[in-house]
Amino acid sequence: MKALPRRGHYRCHGTTTTPNSQTRSICAAVTSTTPPAPEFPSIDQCQSYPPGNQHMSFKLVDRFESLDDRLLFTAQTGSTTVLVKFTRSYSPALHTLCHDLGHAPQLLGYQELSGGWFVVVMEFLEGWMHLYLLQLSDSQRFAAWEQIRTLADTFHKAGFVHGDLRTANILAPPGWDSTPTLPKLRVVDYDWGGVCGTARYPTPQLTSELLTRPRHTLDDLIITEEDDFQVLLRTFQILTPDIVME
Repeated sequence: MKALPRRGHYRCHGTTTTPNSQTRSICAAVTSTTPPAPEFPSIDQCQSYPPGNQHMSFKLVDRFESLDDRLLFTAQTGSTTVLVKFTRSYSPALHTLCHDLGHAPQLLGYQELSGGWFVVVMEFLEGWMHLYLLQLSDSQRFAAWEQIRTLADTFHKAGFVHGDLRTANILAPPGWDSTPTLPKLRVVDYDWGGVCGTARYPTPQLTSELLTRPRHTLDDLIITEEDDFQVLLRTFQILTPDIVME
């Protein structure tokens, strides 16, 4: 997964016209009851989450955040808009824990596909924005830091790590920066997350924000609690260089 700039508003639509190998790989791995649109994986249902005998149906509508190379789509299930993601790894357990704590969109569907892919369906956060795009006061930035640091402490104690706690993966609801009570922020992107001691970075070729140790190698890709803390610390120090984060 490349760490590319994320487009600003969390409701942001785009289209692409040239099929890529990732999409063709998914299309070869699944069967759909309806013909796919160009560049769209051929899938229109998956197992509901939590796991059981139920399935949910959806229709892919648009490529989401088209400047990114992730396979992320808006979709309709009945009259509800959802977000559908195709990924090589995911931690539904960590996602669910963060949702139960009020800090993640609801996970609605999750299923392992053939060919090493997973499909993930989640709540679509209408109007939410990436934290780094908001014009926040120092006190608001510190409040955001406290929220996410406390969340990380909680899931670390539960035995999980996230791996990518940059502000591109922290979302704020509409009007968050003008609300005195500062509602809970949401954390997204659980692709690298998982059980501490097992979850790994997919490559040693990490961006500078994620290089928490002198050098990650193929033999040293385990994500640690300290990695999470250092990424979060570095991110908020960039946002608020004059405030000491502890």
